[in-house]
Amino acid sequence: MQGMNFLTQHITGIISTYDGSVPLAIYLKGYFKQYPKIGSRDRKAIAEGVYIYYRSALFLDPETEVLEIIRQGYYLCRSSNAFLAHKLGIDPDVTVPADAYAPEIGVPLSASVDEAAWLKSHWTQPDVFIRIVQNEGLVLELLDQNQIPYEQEDFPARYQATYTCIRVPNSAPIDKILFPEDYVIQDRSSQLALLTASGFWKDRSPAYFWDVCSGAGGKTLQLKHLDPQYHITASDIRKSILFNLRGRCANYGFKGIHTKEIDATNPAAIRKQLGQKQYDVVLCDVPCSGSGTWSRTPEQLYFFNAEYFDRFAHLQYPIAVNTIPFIRKGGLLVYITCSVMHHENEGVTEQLSAHPELRLLHQEIIDGVEHKADTLFTAIFEKL
Repeated sequence: MQGMNFLTQHITGIISTYDGSVPLAIYLKGYFKQYPKIGSRDRKAIAEGVYIYYRSALFLDPETEVLEIIRQGYYLCRSSNAFLAHKLGIDPDVTVPADAYAPEIGVPLSASVDEAAWLKSHWTQPDVFIRIVQNEGLVLELLDQNQIPYEQEDFPARYQATYTCIRVPNSAPIDKILFPEDYVIQDRSSQLALLTASGFWKDRSPAYFWDVCSGAGGKTLQLKHLDPQYHITASDIRKSILFNLRGRCANYGFKGIHTKEIDATNPAAIRKQLGQKQYDVVLCDVPCSGSGTWSRTPEQLYFFNAEYFDRFAHLQYPIAVNTIPFIRKGGLLVYITCSVMHHENEGVTEQLSAHPELRLLHQEIIDGVEHKADTLFTAIFEKL
């Protein structure tokens, strides 16, 4: 396996065996462990070729053979891996337009989502967004010293952000450059979802929050960044992820955050953990398809099946409804997904709007496509 043959055999071998059952990034990591003699340059080229395939294949003639898809996809994805181009016989200085078309999804998107633009966004890896927690001058200085390009995000005035957010290329090794206590990685649209909601609670003087499906705690940490005085209960069904969240809170010196292992689909389990507690704001960032983030994980679009949504359809509305008894009168329920699909977004909002204790105040798609960011949906309800 020498030269081009070496590279293409690995690329085609990976594509022929990968079935989408685990994230592609994890699969590649395990694959390369089997071949420790593959050098860094080759690993990057192989991974780039594989990702180009999954970003491009649905947009090209299905009869096209794998390597030709990657050659055409090189231009669709605007790859800059010159070594891969050389090995595949591509002249990176000559743009050869591919005959691309839009694949059929078969599931309706939210009304304000531009389907064509969303589909094309899968050709490009989004940027990484950094919310600077402290020592802004040092963070920017370290990026400059290490020649990492960055741009400050100027959020529209209505969001009233009180901190600095910057974007860096997704390949930037920021974890090797910056001090972990000085920044949080959080997508632009994720930040805007919470900033949108904060505009509705700013005159209500909220003190107590429940982050229902906290995950790694991005929004919990953002809440503390917005106001250190907030008291937050962060819950999740996964004990390990709550352990990690406590470590993150300690890393940033954030206090007043309590974690609880709660199955939010089980009303009795919630009552057992929370008793009679009432919250001013409940954040329901529910489990969903994650389709608004698929440009980061394009294999999910490639292996997409409409039945995939069945695993979430029975979770989203019940989770949101189960939180209502724990919202004080006049408090807010903030429903969030990282999905572009209508039935996960407006479909659930319509169900919640019919609940006698809820009044819909606002709903919107936070479209990240033009910003090289994720796309999220948020709906804000008042408890009557």
